[in-house]
Amino acid sequence: MLFNIGWPFIEFFIWCVYYKLMRIKDTLFFSWKRDTECKVIQDYVDIHSGPQYLIMYRYSFVLNIVYTTFMFGAGIPILFVIAFIAILCFYVFERLLLAYYYKKPTMIDEKLNAKAIKILIFAPLLYCAFGFWMYNNPQIFK
Repeated sequence: MLFNIGWPFIEFFIWCVYYKLMRIKDTLFFSWKRDTECKVIQDYVDIHSGPQYLIMYRYSFVLNIVYTTFMFGAGIPILFVIAFIAILCFYVFERLLLAYYYKKPTMIDEKLNAKAIKILIFAPLLYCAFGFWMYNNPQIFK
């Protein structure tokens, strides 16, 4: 769970380096007579604009944090604090990246959000089930 706090920063750094190298390759290494090697405007726009914002990976990241925390939170209560910090860092970082780095995201409707909320409804049930199992298992507390 501690890795989830730093993952948005690591992911951004990796993709930022990748896109910078692609831009350097386009403008520096192979362009002896002109500023870019792109033959079509769309290729130039694809290289020099930000990456596409893929929201499904963001939803899966949050769902992973929530379900992992609720599954093991009864036995390891510090996970709730770690999950809060991870989601807070993720929220702040994603807001900044949406404003300054990614391309304009595609329009989505409320179906994806409603589906994520329906999936999150089962997290407290998982917490109760695993908490009941952890607290009733005498081998854990020996």
